[in-house]
Amino acid sequence: RTGYRGLDIIQIPPSGQGLTALLMLNILEGFDHREFDPAGADRFHLQIEASRLAYGIRDTYVADPAFADVPVETILSETFAEQLRDRISLERAMPPDVVLPNINQMDTVYLTVVDSTGNVCSLISSLFYAFGSGKVCPETGVAFQNRGAGFRVQLGHPNSVRPRKRPLHTTIPAMVLRDGRPVLSFGVTGGPYQPTGVVHTLQNIVDFRMNVQEALDAPRGFRTAGAFEA
Repeated sequence: RTGYRGLDIIQIPPSGQGLTALLMLNILEGFDHREFDPAGADRFHLQIEASRLAYGIRDTYVADPAFADVPVETILSETFAEQLRDRISLERAMPPDVVLPNINQMDTVYLTVVDSTGNVCSLISSLFYAFGSGKVCPETGVAFQNRGAGFRVQLGHPNSVRPRKRPLHTTIPAMVLRDGRPVLSFGVTGGPYQPTGVVHTLQNIVDFRMNVQEALDAPRGFRTAGAFEA
């Protein structure tokens, strides 16, 4: 978890990429968004730069904590956020030394449910690539995912492939608390886009004072390895 504008933002831990969204929020909290156009260049410029830094940290450190030392406390510290924030300028883009992975994403669904007594469920389910692994359980008809594609084959990398080890995965259902009580349960689909989408939607509500429907309908964008895509 991390704090943002007086709220507690809750994410699933590594080997999920929720840490990426929290780091983006820590970086962006140091900028005043109130005067920005929510669909304007300055807002998206800051989002792009923060995502480049946070995704670079993700690809370097996030892995199964049973097999790797994932420095969660350091990554979520204010000191670390300041170090990354200092690399961002509103006048120009950073040098192209942080490249996002170009991964096509399909077959993900997100849902959230709140019951009459206040229990909240934030749920995301994904096969990853189309039809997942291509294997189906003959008894149930359930198609199996292929999240093993999230491993690296680089020897010595925290996320290198290994038996009985969980890969880095992109599914990150989110929740927001105020004074210890849930006020928002949400998520987005889109593989590597998800941290950016979580940050974008939350900022629409918190920084730009949109209601939930406006926040979902507002234009979005994402910097891939090739270009910025709206």
